[in-house]
Amino acid sequence: APAWSPVARVRYEELLFAWMNRHKQYPLLARRRGIEGSGAVRVRIGRDGRVIDHALQRSTGQALLDEATMEMIRRAS
Repeated sequence: APAWSPVARVRYEELLFAWMNRHKQYPLLARRRGIEGSGAVRVRIGRDGRVIDHALQRSTGQALLDEATMEMIRRAS
């Protein structure tokens, strides 16, 4: 596989994070209850842009938020 230039990598990451920000849906129940959390996911994306694999790397500590995060990634598939 060809090496990515630093500029191309930054641009790709910007596009990826912009897509995620457009598709985030904070669960209404979590919002009403003031539930917050910070977690991490691992996502593998194929050359064609499709999600190949994804996994929760670090839980938010809130099942409702973890499930919403995984659902966002499933919608991308």
